[in-house]
Amino acid sequence: MTTSPLWTCAGALGLTALAFPFGLTAPPQTADAAPPAESRGPVATVAVEPVAVEPVAVEPAADVKDPVADRPLAPVETDMHEFMEYVYQPTYRRLKASMAAEEKDRKAWSAVKSDALILAEAGNLTLMRGPQGEDRAAWNAHSVATRDAGGALYRAAKAKDESVAQQSYRTMIQHCNACHTQFADGEHMLTP
Repeated sequence: MTTSPLWTCAGALGLTALAFPFGLTAPPQTADAAPPAESRGPVATVAVEPVAVEPVAVEPAADVKDPVADRPLAPVETDMHEFMEYVYQPTYRRLKASMAAEEKDRKAWSAVKSDALILAEAGNLTLMRGPQGEDRAAWNAHSVATRDAGGALYRAAKAKDESVAQQSYRTMIQHCNACHTQFADGEHMLTP
């Protein structure tokens, strides 16, 4: 690994605490990090005085309004079929192919994580949609169950745990199908 002149300069000047106040650290210095001293040319010595930096409190302007207060969450697409077709369906198809792979490398696990997270968060989006009245509680229960199973799949993919990932994936599909049975007359059934 080579170190850029900026990192080397910051480290040489003792500025790592100032340059990296958010817990970031400079790359580790290695034997190959800088060219040998004889090939670097003349070296200048610079004296640097420490500088105290005081935090500054910034107050929001009094006339700034919360943009969400006047515009609450609202679906962009209100037709559930369209929402399912363009949000869930392509993501499910990619995830199905990824989950079918017997051996998953880093790239495959990344694809599973991505699609699982999209489907889990889409469960939150379905909470904004659906029927009003008596069926609303069942709709919300299906949405939450799908979200939770998708979240479990996401966490299993982060851990690269094939067994838990497969179980979470199948559980998520079962929750999707339970919702389709109740709210889509059994159409659009998914297979793992």
